[in-house]
Amino acid sequence: MKKLLTLFGTVIALVALIGCESSVTLEAPVVTYTVDNDGADLVLTWTEVTDADGYIIYGDGVVLDTVTALTYTVTTPVALVEVTAYSGDTESDADQIDCEAVVTSSITVYGMSDTSSAHPSGLQFTATGTAVPLAVQSSNYPDLDFVFDDRSPLTTITLVSPGDFNPQLNPEDNASAESGTDFNALQIAADLGNYNTQRALSNQAVYSLWIDPDAGGYTTDDHFGKMKIESISGSTAPYTVVITCAYQLITGLRWVVTP
Repeated sequence: MKKLLTLFGTVIALVALIGCESSVTLEAPVVTYTVDNDGADLVLTWTEVTDADGYIIYGDGVVLDTVTALTYTVTTPVALVEVTAYSGDTESDADQIDCEAVVTSSITVYGMSDTSSAHPSGLQFTATGTAVPLAVQSSNYPDLDFVFDDRSPLTTITLVSPGDFNPQLNPEDNASAESGTDFNALQIAADLGNYNTQRALSNQAVYSLWIDPDAGGYTTDDHFGKMKIESISGSTAPYTVVITCAYQLITGLRWVVTP
């Protein structure tokens, strides 16, 4: 009986040892990215994870692909990209890239023919992506991204780049492109050939926005966003406009996914 107990104990120890050896703890991959294809694609790269069989790429919680390489190109706009490592049934924590556009709702701006100092006719996107109305005055010229102009000979409210005024308000060459009427359905800003630095605005229309600070054409230092015209008040100038905006914080990326 003593020998049987000893043998039984040895078997249990071996089982426990094998169980410990088959258990794998995986570190999360460290993910970096670049923007490609004129802002349409996000190219991911990450560090190799010890003992990993491969890597799983998620977009908004859905598996996009499983790969063994250390790079992957996401071509479908999503709000959240995640990468995990796996070994068998074991999966690591995820490293995440937040791609959701920053939304600012119910902003009121006024056409430039409105001379009230309390009625701003300009718009700025801050470093955090928030859209802020600004008065079109010299102290604000460097910060302006767009101006709402309804002065004669214009017959409607027009979104204008500050670089298109004479004299220029600042050198930015910003532009817009009409992109339907469904704000949330627009998930990638328009292709680069569709933009204009002066755009007459229509009630309920949605516009892709291209912010080009150096006026040098597309570079990965540019930003993209979208704007919906919620309402235009006034049958003639001065007009009052209520807008909702979204801004992509990742430079060069045209994704403008919103909830």
